[in-house]
Amino acid sequence: MLEHIVKLRVAAPLGLLFVATACGSSSSGPEPWKAALAEGRVVKLGQGIPPQVSKKASPTAPDPARKVVALSVPAAEEAHQEVPGCQIRFPQAIESGSGEVATIFDLTGAALRKRLWFNVYAMGSYVARGTDVHNAQDLVDADIPKRLLLVMDRKVSSSQMASSVRGSLERQPGARKLQKDIDKLIEFLRTRSIDRGDEIWLIHTPGVGFTCRFNDEASMEIPDPEFSQLVWNSYFGPAKVSDDLCSGLTSRL
Repeated sequence: MLEHIVKLRVAAPLGLLFVATACGSSSSGPEPWKAALAEGRVVKLGQGIPPQVSKKASPTAPDPARKVVALSVPAAEEAHQEVPGCQIRFPQAIESGSGEVATIFDLTGAALRKRLWFNVYAMGSYVARGTDVHNAQDLVDADIPKRLLLVMDRKVSSSQMASSVRGSLERQPGARKLQKDIDKLIEFLRTRSIDRGDEIWLIHTPGVGFTCRFNDEASMEIPDPEFSQLVWNSYFGPAKVSDDLCSGLTSRL
């Protein structure tokens, strides 16, 4: 019989998140949870599992805000940055791809976005390791592999999210000539059901352009580097959405 289980997030190749799906037996020897973790299996509650492991989720109602965001983090670099005001944390380094084409991204900072006194999402900013980035304007201007990750800390309607993104983009310099691309992104977000714990990746790839990925379910591309710059401007430029958010996202530069 399967007893209560706790799902643990583990790193996966190619920058994908997955949840372990197998369960070990309580008779598998001393401290079986350690072996299960090492093998990427779901771990049963009890049997000596430390509190910091078993409390990560409820056996019946996992708390998505407690998950650790991790995209193929190298084992030697499994350090994370806490985000004050919420339980979301971001790895200081992530890896995308594999083998000779793998790219390591370093965290430039993380912060919490609030509206009034409500948490909305936590956000992390990443750039490819070895790139020459020193401040917020560098993040906007640099044509380098870079990523922004939003992890929702509350459920919001798709129309609310789309309206917020539209407002932040349309007040940026050069937005008028990119209106069709803005509309395309807004339509993509409007068709998503956005819940607590969901992840929205905003990605710029040189020679490719902009990609928005929602969890691991769907993505859309806009093959125009100017649109990437528009998006990064909304977080780091003169008309940014929040000074506090920008300060947190550049705190490690």
